Amino acid sequence: MERNTILQLSTAVLKIFRFFMLASFLGLLAMLILYFTKPGLLDAVQIDFGQNQVGISLTSDEASPLAKKHALPQLTVAALLFNWLKFCAILVLLTLLFQRALRIIQSLQNWKTFSQMNVHHFRSIGYYLLILAALASVNFLQFANSAGTLSFSLPLGWFAAALSAFVLAEIFKEGQQLAEEQKFTV
Repeated sequence: MERNTILQLSTAVLKIFRFFMLASFLGLLAMLILYFTKPGLLDAVQIDFGQNQVGISLTSDEASPLAKKHALPQLTVAALLFNWLKFCAILVLLTLLFQRALRIIQSLQNWKTFSQMNVHHFRSIGYYLLILAALASVNFLQFANSAGTLSFSLPLGWFAAALSAFVLAEIFKEGQQLAEEQKFTV
């Protein structure tokens, strides 16, 4: 594939991801509003707490013995709001991250690879990834008539991605300085 085709494909994929982030946010918002206005409508909704993931489904499938299943209305309001805010924050951060990546791709398409804006975009992506790592490390669940569970984990993948973004920012900064020096060389 040539350079322009890969960049166009990357742009399309990032725009699709950004659309799914917005759709997911609107779906979560609708579920939260329904929970407080008409909680009986959500009786069929199941939340599956498996290994390293949380799934929401409308069917009660008992096929997975590793997952604990709980009906949505059994969650306490505090746990529901905490997890809703956490997921919404993750969706917003991912949307911002995809927006920065789109701006980097646009600058590459315009042949402005080593610009100060790309350095800024990579640093912003690094900060977004660090915040995502912090959000992903905290989990809180509490069900009716039971004690709450607050757990912490260390998401090394998010930290490695953040480190990579900061390294790329420094590489692009050096590239920008070399490009500036080359302009003055005769």
